[in-house]
Amino acid sequence: MPKGHPFQLDHYLELVDWSGRHLEPKKPSAIAADTPPTQQRLGISPKHSLYFKRNFESRFKCLVGAAEKVRQVCS
Repeated sequence: MPKGHPFQLDHYLELVDWSGRHLEPKKPSAIAADTPPTQQRLGISPKHSLYFKRNFESRFKCLVGAAEKVRQVCS
């Protein structure tokens, strides 16, 4: 099993979005049905979405996240 997520970024965002919409509605992490899709809310344009689909792993390697978390992993 490779390190990190075994699927593409856009598929991961779709999974997060789908999961959030199917949680118990009263949970704080639930996503309301009328909320725009995750990629749209993040402001990822179709042009950039295509770039990320093709280049995410080669561009960002294995570490993506908050700077402090990346520093912890590197140390």
